[in-house]
Amino acid sequence: MIKTVLFDLDGTLLPLDMNDFMLVYLKHISSFVTEVGFDADLFLAGLSSGIKNMMDNDGSRYNHTAFWDAFYDVFGNEDVDAEKVCGDFYSNDFGKIRSIVEPDPHAAASVRLLRDKGYRLALATNPLFPATASWQRCEWAGLDPNDFELITTYEDYRFAKPSYGYYNEVLDKLGAISEECMMVGNDIDEDMVTAELGMDTFLVTPFMRNRRGIDIAAYKHGTLQDLYDFVKGMPEL
Repeated sequence: MIKTVLFDLDGTLLPLDMNDFMLVYLKHISSFVTEVGFDADLFLAGLSSGIKNMMDNDGSRYNHTAFWDAFYDVFGNEDVDAEKVCGDFYSNDFGKIRSIVEPDPHAAASVRLLRDKGYRLALATNPLFPATASWQRCEWAGLDPNDFELITTYEDYRFAKPSYGYYNEVLDKLGAISEECMMVGNDIDEDMVTAELGMDTFLVTPFMRNRRGIDIAAYKHGTLQDLYDFVKGMPEL
């Protein structure tokens, strides 16, 4: 019996194409760091190295540490507080990206309905962003971050999707077992891998990522409205 529902964010509850998002994100952060006197190309090279290091994290350190270690290996001067500059960016300019997002009311409606039915909820977004960026993206989707028992961020996790280690971290923090969980996501490789851990799944298709052309018939799937209709049929706990 399902007791806990894990939600992906980008491309799932937050309707957006990740390629479009990354183009706008890189444009804004490049402009911001240039204004404070950084070499934008060097900064972006450090950013790319940091992201890759988080994706390859073997659990020996938090993603936050993995990111900044790799960033400074490329960027150089550790006397420059690039982390503070990034924090200023997320506080001031990151919100401008919201203009490319059109929230779908069925996302928030599904979350609220599950909450009211007594399910435990987790926002299992790939933990490559700091907490402030994850909370903001949650709000862009029309969601209340407080509806989620946990939101995964780079400060608190030692793995990234699609690693089993990441999902095991989530389960450990929740004190949940995989057979009593359902994962809702849009990415075959990163989200539907949870089926291999024994979780139920729901694939959100409008911004689906299916790099290998997998037959999606094996998964419950549909739009956010279809998800809402499915949630309506789930029992109260």
